[in-house]
Amino acid sequence: PKEPRRIGLFFESGSPEINAPYIRAMTEGLAALGWKEGSNLGVEIALGRGEQERYPAIVAELAARKPALIVVRTDTIAKMASPVTGETPILFAAAFDPVGLGLVKSLANPGGRITGISSQNRELSPKRFALLKEAVPRLKRVGALYRKGDANAELWLKEVVKLANANGMRVIPAAIQRREDIAPAFELFAKQKARGVLNIPDALFFEARVQLAELSIKHRMASTGGNSEFAVAGALLAYAPDVASGYRRLAGMADKILRGADPGTIPVEQANVYELAVNLGTARALGIKLPGSLMLQATRVIE
Repeated sequence: PKEPRRIGLFFESGSPEINAPYIRAMTEGLAALGWKEGSNLGVEIALGRGEQERYPAIVAELAARKPALIVVRTDTIAKMASPVTGETPILFAAAFDPVGLGLVKSLANPGGRITGISSQNRELSPKRFALLKEAVPRLKRVGALYRKGDANAELWLKEVVKLANANGMRVIPAAIQRREDIAPAFELFAKQKARGVLNIPDALFFEARVQLAELSIKHRMASTGGNSEFAVAGALLAYAPDVASGYRRLAGMADKILRGADPGTIPVEQANVYELAVNLGTARALGIKLPGSLMLQATRVIE
């Protein structure tokens, strides 16, 4: 093109440094397809920093700059962004249930202007649950943190309860609205003698991942998180799709849109690279000896 094409990247949480691997994955993927930043491509970054009430205004401001497309991390953020972005195409890097949320008609034929990568988070619940059970075989009660009002979280909680019932376990749910609600939730878990904690991937929990890890260790609970940053922060385990891989794959979709393709005709793709991060320091602090079968599955070990 005679003029550089611009894309917008919105990250609901994290600093520029934390999101750098995702930005780099996207720009490197585009560069391999002929889109060079500073030449025929411009990239604009917008950060929500976990302030959910400001997300629509921040995304609207990004859309007002008229990028050719906007990239967000999840389908819930894409749903929030849809009303404030006009006709701008939207790509998501790690969707939970894009069909259920009404973002796409089907994975094979999205329709509309939104598509991306599905992370199969609901399907990952059994795996995360099994990993926690493998780490703590005698686990009988587990706390479940989720953000109140999140449709995906309600679906996730039903799945967790179903898994717990099948394993003779009890789930203690705690709906969170603000970061200040997290400590009281752990007090509830402790009172109910929970020895494990699960949480649905969410920007609020990502911003509070260090607090979550510290409270888990304080109350002697084995915790799991979404991506590996949770384990780096101190969670015992973290299992999720490799988000950077998702952004790299999004480059191919962005390339098609930049060259004139209708986003509604670009099928939603499935995540195909997963990470299991294990924090051995946290295991020692909790007095847990992780089995060799679990360690063999680990793709990242944090000492």
